[in-house]
Amino acid sequence: MPKMDVPTTQRALVLQGGGALGAYEVGVIKALYEKLTEKDDNKDANENKPLFDVIAGTSIGAINGAILVSQVLKNNGDWGKSIAKLEEFWKTHISSDPDYKSLWEPWSREKHNPTAASIEAARRYYSVQSYFMTGAPNIFTTPTAINDERFYDNYFNKWYRSDYAPLKESIGKYADFPIATNFDKKQPRLLVISVDVLDAATVTFDSYKKPEYGRRESRYRNYNENTEDQKFVIEYDEGISVDYVMASASVPEFYDYTKIEVQKKSNNQNIGDVNSESETETSLNYFWDGAILSNTPLRELIQTHRDYWKDVQGNQVPPLEIYIVDLWPSNKSTSPPLDRNGIKDLQDTIQYSNKTSYDEKVAKIITDYVNLSQKLIELAGKKGANLKEIEEILGGAATSTSRSGRQRQYKDLLEGRFRITRFIRIQRSEDPDSIWGKIADFTSVTINTLMEQGYRDTLNQM
Repeated sequence: MPKMDVPTTQRALVLQGGGALGAYEVGVIKALYEKLTEKDDNKDANENKPLFDVIAGTSIGAINGAILVSQVLKNNGDWGKSIAKLEEFWKTHISSDPDYKSLWEPWSREKHNPTAASIEAARRYYSVQSYFMTGAPNIFTTPTAINDERFYDNYFNKWYRSDYAPLKESIGKYADFPIATNFDKKQPRLLVISVDVLDAATVTFDSYKKPEYGRRESRYRNYNENTEDQKFVIEYDEGISVDYVMASASVPEFYDYTKIEVQKKSNNQNIGDVNSESETETSLNYFWDGAILSNTPLRELIQTHRDYWKDVQGNQVPPLEIYIVDLWPSNKSTSPPLDRNGIKDLQDTIQYSNKTSYDEKVAKIITDYVNLSQKLIELAGKKGANLKEIEEILGGAATSTSRSGRQRQYKDLLEGRFRITRFIRIQRSEDPDSIWGKIADFTSVTINTLMEQGYRDTLNQM
């Protein structure tokens, strides 16, 4: 790929998974559009610049990202129209109103007790129970009982599973697949995060071509294994398909696995070598919701950003300005819940909450070390060290290894590093009426409230 001008900075949006909580992300995006376009309009250099250069999403974040990027392509870069279509998707196609009052008679009799849930919490709880019984229109089907054919225990081990075909069809009405974008056309980059179940690996589907190979594909290896393990590659040169987005949102137990064709090669094989086709093992691998390993895909964003620009432009990688939408705020209560629903809700909050603070600190520390190393190299040159002496030091063996298993040299620690200029977190404000199952609360009241809350929180926190 020919070298291109490196942007002075790029702006990235990170969208978490959280089912119906994804409506909150719509409100955030709408408010960011208003704030950031006002900022960009004051800079001539940003003329025709995308609102976001990269959108990285997991689960519902991947769905929101796919619809938004597809609409931006369809609307010739008009982000305002595209956000309006995303809002329409939630308000008119996803939200609904089940008959929850037919279920809440037990609560209604006891609602005056001090331990009873609030009327709003009860509305949400019984709405979700209604969806779990009958399905949610345009999202998932009526759950089907799955019999236990291992222990033959349909008392303790009975479970129910829905089909996400309605959601897949709904997404297809608002997003054109496959999604393929290019930097040279000033199109946003889409990153979709999923998990290869049997290989315990996070997989990132990318709407940009890999500069090194000249095509769109994802490469990864077993999360826990050593360098002797197989390499995996998924090719999709035409772009990200709807199946990859659904793979990112395949919630364990509630949905079945999503199956995707994967090529496997051993380390001594070249994945791009067409002559080694006969040595390639192709299989249908099983994929689950990306939230299992990476509900806040910051690490995947940083790595793919570095890899892309390092291959395109050598060591020149544009700085990133990162916006993270946090759907799972930490619980500030002075005591833990004691009821089953509250305990399960707290478990989800802890499991899916943003855990990238350490990654942010590491990214900043690495930047400091790189800057220090470069200054010391410059100083050594000024003090009389020749280029060969400096290269000998940089070519020395480091203690760490690369993702491919190759032992690094010291110069590898400096190449392709970039600055993160800003971390902006938009955190969903605390909710006193929270319930377990809120990821399936697609009622119109909740969806509209979440969008308004996201819009308001963004304006207050920016």
